Amino acid sequence: MSMQTPFAGEIPEETRRLVEPLLPADSVYRLVGNEIDKIISDKDFLDLYASEGRPAVNPVVLALVSIFQFLERLPDRAATEAAVLRMDWKYALRQELTWRGFHYSDLCNFRKRLLEHGREWVVFERLVAYLRERGLRC
Repeated sequence: MSMQTPFAGEIPEETRRLVEPLLPADSVYRLVGNEIDKIISDKDFLDLYASEGRPAVNPVVLALVSIFQFLERLPDRAATEAAVLRMDWKYALRQELTWRGFHYSDLCNFRKRLLEHGREWVVFERLVAYLRERGLRC
């Protein structure tokens, strides 16, 4: 697996235009969508992927879906469905509203990759600390 698909640099215009007015100012998904660059980036995962090979689902997307899944206590299948169906998740994930997501097994494979490299808590702890610094409960 290789990391050839970069995480979006910004929220797609249509997603921002349609979803942002619906999100409360203190929404975790709004904060993540607007500020994720300050928390995690593709660089945090470069050493977990080969430089060549089949492109993997972007690890920032997988990390965020894993965090949202934890916050909402969802199993893998439900989390991947939420990533496709929920506009607040698409906003945070910086995806087009038409994005079709990924297979639920990618979440399990991503967690295995984190465990193999001893990085299972890095993203979670960093994101939770960032949200708490801003007064949000997690």
